[in-house]
Amino acid sequence: MEYIVVVKFRKHQHYKKYDSINNMIWFKWYLNCLIDHKFSMMDDGHKWLFIGLICLACKTNNLIPYDLDWITKQISSNGKDSVDKAIKLFKEKGMVFIDSIDGVNTFKELQEGKTYMPSENLPAKQKDGGYTIRSDKQRIVVAYKLLKGFKFDDRQWDKIHFARCMKSVNKIVEIFDNNWEKIRACLKELSAEFEKAGLNWTLETIVNHSLEWKMKQEKKEN
Repeated sequence: MEYIVVVKFRKHQHYKKYDSINNMIWFKWYLNCLIDHKFSMMDDGHKWLFIGLICLACKTNNLIPYDLDWITKQISSNGKDSVDKAIKLFKEKGMVFIDSIDGVNTFKELQEGKTYMPSENLPAKQKDGGYTIRSDKQRIVVAYKLLKGFKFDDRQWDKIHFARCMKSVNKIVEIFDNNWEKIRACLKELSAEFEKAGLNWTLETIVNHSLEWKMKQEKKEN
């Protein structure tokens, strides 16, 4: 089964401890939604459906089963086709992420700022339909793949992009001297900056800006 994750869900969370999320009885909503282009340009029906998805995210630890019959029963009276179109629109706008359980969990790690475990602490195999993460470097490529909106186990994407991405990964690993915490933070922060500015970016773009990012972080730490 695939699952739906509401992107940047934690900004709606009022509990300090993430483990308390299943006890949420209300969530935060910000007035700047009125000037948020993605949200404001949707019709009223889609706006309410998105708010409904946030309600479901509150009750499912932001792992909403992609079951259209169930979702429709929970938040819509307009039928399954209407819900299906809305969810596809949300995905196109980058408001939700949809993938298998391993894919969405990896995506949530990126969103929530959790640290990747080093490879020696990983299970021997981490599978989703036979797709296995075997190294820290592959984790970075998978993280990039998810941030660009592709599925966790998209082998067609791997055939086209994986080898080139690994070249960029080798460079960034050298820049940060195998510090996976710094690499994750750099990827997350720079990608968010580029997205906010409406700029197209690749893993190579991250590498090209990583030295500058590293210098700024070192100045902050000192």
